[in-house]
Amino acid sequence: MEKPNVLIVSKRNADEIQITQKLQVIGKMNTHTSTSAEDAAKEIKNNNYDLVVFNLNKFSADKLDMAKHLRGMGHYFPLMAVANETTFDTLLKIETLPNTVLLEKPYEDKDIVGLAQKLITGSPVNQRIFRRFVTNQMANVEVFPTGDVLDSHIFNLSRGGAYLEVANEVSLNKGDIIKVDVRLRQINKRHGFHAKVIWTSEKAIWNKGKAVGIEFLKSESVYAEMLAAL
Repeated sequence: MEKPNVLIVSKRNADEIQITQKLQVIGKMNTHTSTSAEDAAKEIKNNNYDLVVFNLNKFSADKLDMAKHLRGMGHYFPLMAVANETTFDTLLKIETLPNTVLLEKPYEDKDIVGLAQKLITGSPVNQRIFRRFVTNQMANVEVFPTGDVLDSHIFNLSRGGAYLEVANEVSLNKGDIIKVDVRLRQINKRHGFHAKVIWTSEKAIWNKGKAVGIEFLKSESVYAEMLAAL
């Protein structure tokens, strides 16, 4: 059986050496490292890679957009980002992309090798989000099927979901399907995603109002969840 080919996009540093060693020795994979976006693009266009790994201090939207662009050109590949930190808008985008995971540093050997093997073989992989990502973003919440639009604040993201707060008089219940439109102040853009309410509390943490826990929905499951909620 041929060894899978992995492209690592990274500066030459201790983290790159560690990733290379783990994938080669434990994962039994062939690896090639590109130290620039231009070189990575050439490699992906000219060679077949089973996985692309971004090793970065900060995984930002422009790196994710580059991967999406290459995928859109027909060069499809699973993507793993290994990073110390990321941005709010990048986290939201990752949730909507198939075969894309974010691994937080520090990590265990079994995490990076196991995720790489699952992505390469096409095994189901839960989207990963940093264990804690504290934020404070204004958002509009549209409730299905009533069409009610509510003002809310998103205060943090966790693995696969988020915590938000709404006014007390708002009717939002466990099981409701919602569309969240986030105002990304730092980059003057908006980003929308669908989610399911998994719990509510009458006492919010930061403001007077109701606390709501939501779980992100993958794009392909949104309509099925909406029909089930009718």
